[in-house]
Amino acid sequence: MFKRNTKGFTLVEVLLAISLLGIALIPIVQAMPSIYRVNREMIIENRISFYAQDQLEAAKSGVIADFDTDLNQPSQTVSGETDYKYNVIDNLGTSIDGDASKEIKKITIQMWYGGAGSTYAGAKNKIELETEVSKRLS
Repeated sequence: MFKRNTKGFTLVEVLLAISLLGIALIPIVQAMPSIYRVNREMIIENRISFYAQDQLEAAKSGVIADFDTDLNQPSQTVSGETDYKYNVIDNLGTSIDGDASKEIKKITIQMWYGGAGSTYAGAKNKIELETEVSKRLS
């Protein structure tokens, strides 16, 4: 007599599907803040590495131009970036086998991320790069 319509979804099936989808999305929504935090940390680490390498190259160029220059610079700020700070540590050169014409200078760059008054020792995000440059005879 009455023909049943078997096409489509019932209200119970739709409610069940929505509730299962909601339960499945809860862990994803809860993970979003930590995903954002990890992404921000990665951006900071990447910038620290880039800025430290840039400062190291500038220091090497300065030593190559004039080996006797003192490059020590405590707590400088990266140009245009107030939260990225660095130290340049110059050991002022060491002679090899007592020969003053054969000197090696060790340059260390300490770069960190932090607000005003932050230090390398207290920073969470930091990197230290070192290089050695030998004195060039003309």
